[in-house]
Amino acid sequence: MIMVIFMVTVLGIEDPQIWLAYILCVGSALWCVFYGLKHWNDDD
Repeated sequence: MIMVIFMVTVLGIEDPQIWLAYILCVGSALWCVFYGLKHWNDDD
């Protein structure tokens, strides 16, 4: 919820679909980093 308030007030993005896309992009990037670190030295 804090992220939504930040995006509306500071960035001026009022459309929920736009900030949802930003949140999903950041979330997927964080997931990729987590997954990569977890499986760094796994043997295939």
